[in-house]
Amino acid sequence: MRAEKTPVLVYHPRRTAEYERRLRPRSDLTVLACYSEAEVRERAAGAEVVFAWKLPPGSLAAARRLRFVQLMGAGADDLLGDPDFDRSVPVATARGRFGPWLAEYVLGMLALVEKDFRRSLRQQAAGRWEPYPVGRLHGKLLGVAGLGSGLAVARAAAALGMRVRGYRRHPAPVEGIEQVRGPDGLGDFLCELDYLALVLPLTPATRGLIGRRELERMKRTAWLVNVGRGGVLRERELVEALRDGVIAGAVLDVFEEEPLAPSSPLWRMDNVVLTPHIAAPSEPEIMVELLLRNLANHREGRPLEGTADPERGY
Repeated sequence: MRAEKTPVLVYHPRRTAEYERRLRPRSDLTVLACYSEAEVRERAAGAEVVFAWKLPPGSLAAARRLRFVQLMGAGADDLLGDPDFDRSVPVATARGRFGPWLAEYVLGMLALVEKDFRRSLRQQAAGRWEPYPVGRLHGKLLGVAGLGSGLAVARAAAALGMRVRGYRRHPAPVEGIEQVRGPDGLGDFLCELDYLALVLPLTPATRGLIGRRELERMKRTAWLVNVGRGGVLRERELVEALRDGVIAGAVLDVFEEEPLAPSSPLWRMDNVVLTPHIAAPSEPEIMVELLLRNLANHREGRPLEGTADPERGY
């Protein structure tokens, strides 16, 4: 007797075809591939599992057969904050899969700042040979806010000889990190940093955590790198602080609203480096393996990997 197939709705704004190609041969799945937000809304009612990167608001309002949702990213705040989503449905995330990606990105950007590689590229384009002084990361103080995936960032920085301090919701000593602060020690955490890496989830406690008042606790020579969630920063206040020289600069991969509007002043600021949410991509091979493990976990009554807590928001 053939086992009943599980209908899985698959959606990624740009890569649905890759996911469909990997899942279509599975004899235990019916793949509901969606290539637009409208298709997600149309097919949600037939899905028992949703496998998606970022879901349009209200798109699962008709999904009454859901057993669980598997997200391709680490954050679940958009879905858990959607009033049309039934929060009794388990939501699994891909948290814990992005640490090495984030470490490469953050350390690469810190090197870009210390060596002023943007200046080298401008000189190359102009055909100019003009040696200039550069800095080094060894001995500099990096603060890592968020020690989930951020732990990989902290360890990579320490391996290069950087001093590292951490910030997390529940502070506790971490090997290789000289100091870990919690919410009541945010100001002290910020005040001596050369670099601040934000690797935080977006929750009620972290939304708008960093604005001008917090940035004023930092050194004027400090740089900020945000690879967590855009809503952790009060973006307008960050722009004002960068214009006023409160900190030296910022590297931003995530934003309050994505894509970043062409009218944003961040595009035109010399002390800002922007990237289009590429620091930790969701690779189909890894995400499909995670989905299949969680399908097996669900069928056999085991807990899902990476289950989000609706109260904490991640």
